Amino acid sequence: FVTKKGHLGLGPEHVEPGDAIALLIGCQVPFVLRKSTDGKYEIVGEAYVDGIMDGEAVVGLENVGTLELI
Repeated sequence: FVTKKGHLGLGPEHVEPGDAIALLIGCQVPFVLRKSTDGKYEIVGEAYVDGIMDGEAVVGLENVGTLELI
């Protein structure tokens, strides 16, 4: 897949347009998340996204939000 910002990624074969890439605190890899109809998120699977692995995308950032996972 390719993100809106142009990052090349690899993830589960059932990734769909509109899914989100999330960097979860304490995890070493990003995750693909899918928003459900009730506003919660489901983890679709792990992903490799060039340029945001190993925390490169969050260097210097604080917690920017919370999600409720299902």
